[in-house]
This record gives sequence, C-alpha cells and structure tokens, in this order.
Amino acid sequence: MSISEIIGIAAACATLLQIALMGFIAYPIARRRPGGMEVFARSGFIWWIATLLLLGVLGLVFLPDSRSWFYPSQHGVSYGRMLLGTTVAFAVCLAVELVGERIMLGAYDSKKRIAANAKYEDALPVWARSGGGGQYVLLALLALCEEFVFRAVALGSLLYEWELSKEIAAALVAIAFGFSHWYYGVRQVALKLIIGLVLVWAALLGGWVSAVLAHVALNIALVAISTWRKRTRGAHEAHNG
Repeated sequence: MSISEIIGIAAACATLLQIALMGFIAYPIARRRPGGMEVFARSGFIWWIATLLLLGVLGLVFLPDSRSWFYPSQHGVSYGRMLLGTTVAFAVCLAVELVGERIMLGAYDSKKRIAANAKYEDALPVWARSGGGGQYVLLALLALCEEFVFRAVALGSLLYEWELSKEIAAALVAIAFGFSHWYYGVRQVALKLIIGLVLVWAALLGGWVSAVLAHVALNIALVAISTWRKRTRGAHEAHNG
C-alpha cells in the first residue's frame, strides 16, 4: 500500500483520527488538571481543526496533484465549471440547511432549535462565538480545510489511487463528511451527508476549490442569517417587554 493510498484513507477517516488524538493526548492531560474535563468536553472543535491541518499538510506533500485548484475533476481547467459548481452547490446546500433544520428542529424559537444552537455555540472557542468577526474567520478556515481534506485528498485518492468508481468514492466521502458532525447529533449527520454529496458534485465538476467557495459562502450565509434572527428576536422581546 502506497503512502498516497494511506493518506487518502486517513483523510476519509478524519473523524476517527480526531477522536484518537483527543483520547490519547487531550483526555489524559484533562484528567490531571482541575476543571480539565470541562475544557476537554468543549475542545472538539479545536482538535478537529488540528486534525484537518495535519491531514492537509500530508495531502499537499504526498498527493501533489491535489495542489491543482481543479483536482479531482476530470474536466480539466475550466473557470466556468468552477463558477457553475460553486453557485449551484451553494444554492442547494443553503436550501438543504434551512429547510432541513426547519423540518427537524422546528421554528427558530422552538426548544429543539434553541438547544441545538446552544450546543453549537458551546463547542466554539470563546473568541469565535455569537456571530462576531472571529466566527466568520474560523468557519471560513474550517470550510477550506474540510474541503481540501475530504474533496481533494480523500476523494482524489479514492478515485485515482484506489481506483474506485466515481459513485462509490462519492458515497464514501459524503458519508465520512456527514459523520464528521457526530457531535451535533443524528440530525446534523443526516443533513451534512446530503450536503457532502452536493459538495462532491461541485468538486467533480469544477475542482475542490469550487467546493471550498460554496462551503465558505454557505457558512458565512448561515452565520449571517443566525445573527440576524437573534437581533430580530432580541428587538421583538425588548419591544414586548
């Protein structure tokens, strides 16, 4: 088994690698420190970024083709396809997020939605909460890292190193991406599996950067919408109070 094949499988199993790193490194340290377990419970996001950065660097070194913006697309260099993939993927993913969350969590002020939002906020570093500039930067970085690891390294390796069919490779990467959101529960895993398929399509059409642009735009739009809803709700409560 070649190094590039191993890196590809590791990228597809990024969630397991994150859990392993947390278990072997963060957990023993947390147990020995006062209040360490509380910090450990909220550290998954940081360990996820660290895992993605590690896999991304390995991908850049051992999968040189992934440095191309248009990898793993088989269509070659086409900024038109990149733009098309970005635009369509963003629109579809945003619709899936908004409609899916409404169906699964109910209205914005429902107990399920409030609990889900609180869990999401608690998982973020303190400096990146409540829709501030730090949150936009963090989620843009996260989108870049996730797309490179899943749509360039994992998908590219499964297609060209392991020589799997496009359908099987796409399904495996979408499933892996979905389960990378395990912390937020079954609902988010289901949503992200669908979104993962859409982003795979964008990468195969216009390259992994097409998926990056769609993912960054999606994260920014969702934060902006959430921030607007909070302000609207706060203003409404203040007016009624």
